[in-house]
Amino acid sequence: MKQRTKGLIEAHTATILISFSGIFAKLIEQTPQITILIRSLLAFSVMFAFVKLRRLSFTSFSKKDHLILIFLGVLLAVHWVTLFHAIQISSVAVGIISLFTFPVITALVEPLINSKKYEKNNIIAGVAVLFGVVLVVPEWNLENSITSGVFWGIISAISYSIRNILSAQYVKKFPSESVMSYQLLIVGLSLLPFLVSWDFLISGKDLLYLFILAVGMTAVAHTLFIKSMASLNVHTSSIIISLQPLYSTLYAAVLLSEFPQQRTLIGGLIIFLTVIVEMRRQQRSLQTQAAFNE
Repeated sequence: MKQRTKGLIEAHTATILISFSGIFAKLIEQTPQITILIRSLLAFSVMFAFVKLRRLSFTSFSKKDHLILIFLGVLLAVHWVTLFHAIQISSVAVGIISLFTFPVITALVEPLINSKKYEKNNIIAGVAVLFGVVLVVPEWNLENSITSGVFWGIISAISYSIRNILSAQYVKKFPSESVMSYQLLIVGLSLLPFLVSWDFLISGKDLLYLFILAVGMTAVAHTLFIKSMASLNVHTSSIIISLQPLYSTLYAAVLLSEFPQQRTLIGGLIIFLTVIVEMRRQQRSLQTQAAFNE
């Protein structure tokens, strides 16, 4: 199997699995911080066992690598906690649609991180996404649950964008399983202070949901997505993962009877189409550049 084909399969499988995460954000009756804390530590246990079975190692990381990976883990913690909070206070559709401003945010942030020149089309895409967000927001008041959900969803998108940009260089140097395991451990450790306010009461149903979330939607899905980035560029991976709002909204409608409002659908459609157009344009630009360099 060609490396690119394998990467595409990994990215699509990861997207299908990750799309269920929003459902569990609604089903699990714990705070986002506790949910993500348990999720990350359970997932880390699974990943660590897998890393040991494959005889992979963390010792190849330099001191600088450790510092960067710690930062990536903190970004992942912020991304997950704010996303689950957004979904809990609004809806699956609002939280996921807000999150998926991230491909355009990536296009706007990446030039700052990688010292690239801004392109006019990136600015246009940013304006279009902003228009889509305006349509989703019913009023500019954070006391409104949908507005607050959009706000926290965009915070999640920003942290996710930066984490993806920085992660791309590491999956080309180190095994994706090691990179993901390290980040999961940091997520868990960074959220330990929230145990102070937890009453340690958890139902068997929540434990089951957390186990499924940790193994299927975290350990397996996120490792596959990071692994796909070794054979796909970050823009191609972003296009594929951008199908998540469609999957998640459908899952929520079928499993939770949660149907988005018309404004949310229209705004989400504008964001989705803008993301697809922008990512396809970026992909064509990279292909043209590669052909020119040959």
